[in-house]
Amino acid sequence: MAATFIRRVQEKPLSLFSDGTYCYMGTNKGNIIRVTISGGARAVIALVRRRAKITALAGDATYLYAGDDRGRITRVKIAGDAANLILVNNIRSPVTSIFLSTILYFGCANGKVYSNAIT
Repeated sequence: MAATFIRRVQEKPLSLFSDGTYCYMGTNKGNIIRVTISGGARAVIALVRRRAKITALAGDATYLYAGDDRGRITRVKIAGDAANLILVNNIRSPVTSIFLSTILYFGCANGKVYSNAIT
């Protein structure tokens, strides 16, 4: 299988999520970058937290859920000007994976798995 180049970015992408139209990248500088898959157009849609690395991403039609290396999960509205909302901030381990259904599940570097109801 051949890989298709989409776009090069200056920051290091540490996590990815795609909705089929866009590829969202969580970076080593705390940004979420949106890249159009078909044309490579780039836009920074959110700065989640300075000096935090976005290590996990998941999403639905309205929000992205970004886990960072400091144990926080932040909800970011994909379109619009809504403020970012920190959903989880008391986990003292980097978030390494996120799965989204009607409940937000996430795994951490300390080997623990958590769930959080989405409101």
